[in-house]
Amino acid sequence: MNPNHDWNRGGTWSPPTDAEKPLCPYKPGFTVDIKEHVPPPPFGTGYYPVGDWPYDRVTDAMLRSITQTELVMTNPPRECKPMASSFAPALANLTITEGIAIKDGRGSQLALCRISPKSPGQQPFSAVAKIFDPLYYSFRDKVAPSNPTDVTFDAEVDYCSEAAAYEHLRRGGRTGSFAPSYYGSWTFTLPIRHEGVVRQRQVRMVLIEHINGVCLHGLCWDKQLALRCHESYRLGVLAAILDAYVKLMHAGVEQMDLAPRNVILAPGPQDTSAPQPIPRVVIIDYAWAVVYHRAKEEVKSASWQAGKFPRNPMGYFWNYPLDDFGYWIPSAWDENRRRKQEWLMKEFGGRGKPTTKLCGRSLTSLLHRCLGSEKGSWGHFW
Repeated sequence: MNPNHDWNRGGTWSPPTDAEKPLCPYKPGFTVDIKEHVPPPPFGTGYYPVGDWPYDRVTDAMLRSITQTELVMTNPPRECKPMASSFAPALANLTITEGIAIKDGRGSQLALCRISPKSPGQQPFSAVAKIFDPLYYSFRDKVAPSNPTDVTFDAEVDYCSEAAAYEHLRRGGRTGSFAPSYYGSWTFTLPIRHEGVVRQRQVRMVLIEHINGVCLHGLCWDKQLALRCHESYRLGVLAAILDAYVKLMHAGVEQMDLAPRNVILAPGPQDTSAPQPIPRVVIIDYAWAVVYHRAKEEVKSASWQAGKFPRNPMGYFWNYPLDDFGYWIPSAWDENRRRKQEWLMKEFGGRGKPTTKLCGRSLTSLLHRCLGSEKGSWGHFW
């Protein structure tokens, strides 16, 4: 969704009847052959230069005159520039064993899968597939439901951004700890009957580590569950989250959507009010992320990647609101912001003074200001 949205453009609109659109297929038992895929460079969020990959948006008038199936079939995902002739994409079979977040209209689909490589000697493994199928994105704009949105653009922006962030972290050896292990970007084809003919359409996805844990969101907003955990545990988890975030930044990626729904604890908390060990904290969802070295020059200049060590979380989060963490943070922080800052000083003050003048959400604000100079999409929610 563009931040400069004309919320009432063209009057009220509803998605037309779409008899060709099949039901969402990504249920347990779904199986398909997949092929390794090299995505185009990230684009469309306002953080990246247009470069050699301009994207012609579908006009609003056209969006209002066609079905979602017609939109998807006439705007297939783009291909990257030809790879070296020595590049041989890996092949595998994917079978969904469990749905994680599967729903028509939610955007990307998440499913636990069994991946069976077709190369001799490689063993099957489990992974989470994040599937960017525009046919099951919301055709209604989520902010202005009386308007359509270009789902083909939204899905490709999500795919390219997510793949770029994970690939950068994998090459830097930063996946498998505070970011999930990454198993690459892939594509597959699905049949669809369109205009009376059975055709094939391509769908993109990424494969990431299946983390046996719990999403923090459900704990933060259930008062009984949150307060059942000892405060030392809750604050220890929060410290690990803030530390992981600045380590991601130092590795060259700002995730840009730090919220409990994008944090997994592995393992989840024990059912006790006593102190307990701090679990592995994993930050997920990089569809809004910015990869510094690929970004616009003004974004690069504001990054915190430079330096031998990550930035001190105390400096970055000094004025950063943590309201999204609900009951996970002490209620005293709501009454007096200074209490949070005192905790930051106690938790991180021994790391030395921050070395960057920008503080709090300065980079985030700068990045959002960049959106005015590119046709951006803000349509992603995990």
